[in-house]
Amino acid sequence: TVDLEARRKMFLKKAEEKKKAKKKQTKYDEKKYSTKEISFLLYSEGNSISDIAAERGLTVNTICKHLEYFVAEGEIDVRDLIPEDTLQRILKTISAHPNDSVSELKAFLPDVDYQDIRFVCAARESGAY
Repeated sequence: TVDLEARRKMFLKKAEEKKKAKKKQTKYDEKKYSTKEISFLLYSEGNSISDIAAERGLTVNTICKHLEYFVAEGEIDVRDLIPEDTLQRILKTISAHPNDSVSELKAFLPDVDYQDIRFVCAARESGAY
């Protein structure tokens, strides 16, 4: 018979090792900075969103959410994240449909990423547009 307690301990040990491997360390101390701030600092150094996600062991979507916050705060210019022509198309669509959700706006902009629309909505929150 298999010792269930021994298997449980082995499982817990492997799970902890996976968790440690997944949670990568950056040069920024998480005790000193929030997770959003670490993403912002890495972005401000010129790292791409996908590079930040890989370095931090997080998803691209999570990093985008972090950066959206700083776009809304006016700390990041949305033009640094998306091309000017895409920005103008999104702004025009938002002006024509000001009460629509991101999903509803996306229906008018099938070739534009949801994330680009979210970045522009965040920029509007900052009062930039």
